[in-house]
Amino acid sequence: MAEKRDYYEVLGVSREADDAAIKSAYRKLAKKHLQDGTLILYDISSSYYEGHCCKLAKYGHNRDKKQGKMIIVYGLLTDAEGRPVAIEAFEGNTADPTTVPAQAEKIREQFGLEKVVLVGDRGMITTTQVAKLKEYSGMGWISAIKGQTIRKLIDKGHMDRSLFDDRNIAEIQSPEFPGERLIACYNPLLDDRRKRKREELLAATEEKLEHLRAQVARRKKPMPAQEIGLRTGKIVNHFLVANQATIESNGVTRHCHCSPLVVSLDLITSPPFAYISPI
Repeated sequence: MAEKRDYYEVLGVSREADDAAIKSAYRKLAKKHLQDGTLILYDISSSYYEGHCCKLAKYGHNRDKKQGKMIIVYGLLTDAEGRPVAIEAFEGNTADPTTVPAQAEKIREQFGLEKVVLVGDRGMITTTQVAKLKEYSGMGWISAIKGQTIRKLIDKGHMDRSLFDDRNIAEIQSPEFPGERLIACYNPLLDDRRKRKREELLAATEEKLEHLRAQVARRKKPMPAQEIGLRTGKIVNHFLVANQATIESNGVTRHCHCSPLVVSLDLITSPPFAYISPI
């Protein structure tokens, strides 16, 4: 168990120290771990709140899955080694990306740093926040781009899969990201894991759809096509394969994606019931 230390002792000030002395000591200590040109890591989390007196407690994205509970959002800055250097609390309904400008100000004003690289996830360092970070001279950033954006880069020819034939990492450029370096990395282990999960989800979907087909076949009174469609959609959505399945009825495609799975509602209601087929 880690040894508990007095906060004033860590800062090297007495308990009677005023705000100016505490701020000065804090900044001096932070400089031991933060220098110009360094990486600063930033992330957001939250905790649910019991009570009624905290002004920061609001209803928002509850990471604890506590329905009906207010939360408090907090952002943590660390050095490149993961040592915490600052934490800030926000109202519970604060969106993650909107906390980024405050960290840029803190890095400049509180730590006196002019040239740093802020590292955060793609849900936080968004395109809008990147534009704001560009307003700070010497402020860099490292984040990730979303899957849809990666797909567009491939479709427009800015990134070719052959780049990863010999190496798992490549640097690319795109006019959509002027002045930015894009580093693409292929992770074969993650690729295999996603493929297995995808196959498991598709297999589970097929099993449930087969059960629905058998249920429809046993009924003396035909099940309305609308109800069949609703149940089919519920199954597909439950297993998160809506973007991998095409649902057809009466020869008309109701839900179409580039998918490995075709679900024909017509074949669910009539023999030979072979309603699932790979593309």
